Order: sequence, then structure tokens, then C-alpha cells
Amino acid sequence: MPKSFFQPKKHAQSVSDILPPKRLKKEAKPKEQEEIEIQQETIVVVQQRRLRAGGVPKWPFVSFFLIAVLAGLIYFGWKVLPRAEIKIYLKKYPSVFNEAIEVSKNFSLNQKYSSSTLIKLPAELFIENRNLSLSFPASGKEKIENKASGKIVVYNSYSSDPQTLVANTRFTTPDNKIFLLKKAIVVPGAKIIEGKIISSSIEVDVVASQAGAEYNIGPVAKFTIPGLKGSPKYEGFYAKSEQSMANGFVGEKAVPTDKDIKDAEIKIKEDLENVLKITILSQLPEEFKVVDGSLKFEIISKKINKETDKENKFSIFAEAKTKLIAFREKDLNNALIAKALFQLPEGDYETAEFNIEYGIPRLDFDKGEMSFPAKGRVAFKRKVDADLLRRQVLGKNGADIKALVFSLPGLDNAQLSFWPKYIGKAPSRIEKIKITIN
Repeated sequence: MPKSFFQPKKHAQSVSDILPPKRLKKEAKPKEQEEIEIQQETIVVVQQRRLRAGGVPKWPFVSFFLIAVLAGLIYFGWKVLPRAEIKIYLKKYPSVFNEAIEVSKNFSLNQKYSSSTLIKLPAELFIENRNLSLSFPASGKEKIENKASGKIVVYNSYSSDPQTLVANTRFTTPDNKIFLLKKAIVVPGAKIIEGKIISSSIEVDVVASQAGAEYNIGPVAKFTIPGLKGSPKYEGFYAKSEQSMANGFVGEKAVPTDKDIKDAEIKIKEDLENVLKITILSQLPEEFKVVDGSLKFEIISKKINKETDKENKFSIFAEAKTKLIAFREKDLNNALIAKALFQLPEGDYETAEFNIEYGIPRLDFDKGEMSFPAKGRVAFKRKVDADLLRRQVLGKNGADIKALVFSLPGLDNAQLSFWPKYIGKAPSRIEKIKITIN
């Protein structure tokens, strides 16, 4: 095999150390240097754009804003935020009571109390009256024979002498219907003026001689008196009616049963009692206390009309009265508190708790008096002037405030807090100090 076969060809050595111009230019600068130049160019471009837009660097404004915010926070922290709160817990001094209370319209409020004094208080007697008429359906049936009745006016144009007419004297209508006087009467004498007779008259009650609706007649121009017929008085005595006769009836009619009447009495009593109770309590001044059982209701009068109307209803009328003895609750509370204070050491106290239960009263409405038991519990605490204390702690440090608070009489416990916690003393403005008394 020829020797030239193992030797490389000459064209394989044609690689040159001289690079083409383009490649030489690209590789002439390191990559890091290229990036730095690009960034510098970008900064220059941005600055040129800002200058062309007429802009001014903003860092002075940002600095000023940050300084203002910081100053505001400092002022807010020292002047606005600081506050102090004092929570005071006072001891309670309890006292129980069980008293017999007397109230009367004859007592006055000038009693001085001690631990053994009986409590007597002024009271008021309230009275309210009402009447009521109600109708109720009648469930019974009954055969009825009613005679019509009404009023007539009897005239005397005969003489100046009075004339007596006995009960059951007959008066006759032009169509011969007879009505009878219910009771004897005396017709006054006529007046004689210048020789002329001026008739006298009297109104009387009459009833039909027979039962039936046919006697329910209208006004009659002239009734005659058959008993005087044949005498001169017949024409001198007569009667007239200006109203109709009514209630004549024969047949079956609705009537109230005993149960109907009993139910009606219960109903009208309930309605009257409710109306009177609402009325008397609504008119009672707010300061008055009403003890359960201190109100009395009674029916004064009652009238039952068993005659039914066209709707088959009967009616009942009743009048009732309600009495109430009441007292001012503030008077009782003050008396109970005054007695309880005798059990405590001397000092300035105020009521912390108060509750009372009333027992069943005994009443005498004729005298306007009432007595009842009252039991309960009252608790006191020492008085603390929060406004004065708030002024006393202005600007004081924590130690001075604690000494002042823990010197209060009747103190059980107290808590003092500042905010922010680092201020260490009470603000100098009174509205920044909060005092809570429990």
C-alpha cells in the first residue's frame, strides 16, 4: 500500500489563526464589560428622558414626608394616646330586713327612723266608678200574654174642682179599645179666667184591658171615660196620647233562662272589673306602688230586663266601684334604707343593691288604711367622688396614684393602668383619665 495513504491530506491543514473580521469583533470585548456598558447606556437614556420631561428628583419630597409622619407619630404618642384608667372595687355592706309596714291616708311623712322604729307611711285612697249595659241572647222559650201599655194625658175642662179617678178606671178609644189606669190619680181642677175654663191636665200610666198585639196602637186624639157617661162630666173629662202603646203580645217568645242570666251577670262583672282596673291604674301617678291585693271591686247596683227585643235579646245594667290604696314606693325605700344604716359604722354610704318582696296586705277601705309585710336585702358601699379623684391624680406618677387610691375608705381592690405603658404617669388632661367604680 502506498505510503501517502497514511499521511493526512494537505487541505486538512488549511486552518488559520486569523479569524474572520466579524468573529474577531464579537470576541474582542469580554461579556462582563459588554453588560456594564449596556447598563450605563440605559441609565443615561433614563436620565435624558427625565430631563427632557422637565422632572425634578423626588427624594427631597420623600424625605420631608417621612420626617412629617415621624413627627406626627411622636406627637400622637405623647399628646393624644396617653391615658390612664383606674378601676376601683368597693366592699359591700349587706343588710337584710323583715318589716311590718303600715300605710294610711291619715299618716304624714315626718317620721325619724332608728333601728327599732315602726315604719308608717302616708297613702292615697283612689276611687273609680263605672256603669255598663249589655245585651245577651235569650235561649229559652215561653208562651207569653203581654198587655200593651203606655202613657196618656188626662184633662179636666169641667170645673175648678179636682177629680179623683180610681185604679182601673177605663179609657176608651174611638174604636172601642179599653185601657185602664194603673193606679188612682187626682186630676187637678181647671182654671177659671174671666169666666172661661182653662183645662188642667195630668200624665198617667195605662195598660190595655186585654193582651195582644192589636192594642199596640199609635197616638189617640181622644180617649173617653165610660164611667162618666150619662153625667155632665163625660164631656169635661177626657184624655189624649202622644206616644204609641207597646209590648202587646200573645204567643211564644224568647226568654232568658236562669243560666242565661247567670252568665250575663258574670260577663258584665268581668267587663266592669277589667275596665275599672285599667282606668284606675292608668290614671295612677308613676311614683305610687300598688301591692297585689290592694284593689277592691264591688257591684253597686244591677238591673236585669228580661223583656227580649226584636233580636230575642235581654239586657242587663250594672254599676260598679273600684277602690285602691297606694303609697309612694320611694318613701318606703328611704325608710328601709334609713333603718338599715343604723347597723353600719359611721360614714358616707350609698345604696349598691336593693330588693324587696311584698306580702299579702290587710285593708280597711273605710279608713283608707293598709298593712303588709316587706322583706328583702339592701347592700351599701362607700361613696367615692370620681370627679374629685380624677382631678387629684392629674400628672401624678403610679406610686402616688396607688397611695391615693388605696387610702379610699371601703376599698376592696383597685387596678391602675397606663397606655402606652412607658408613660408611667397620669396625663395632664382630665378627659384622658377614666375612673370606673364597681
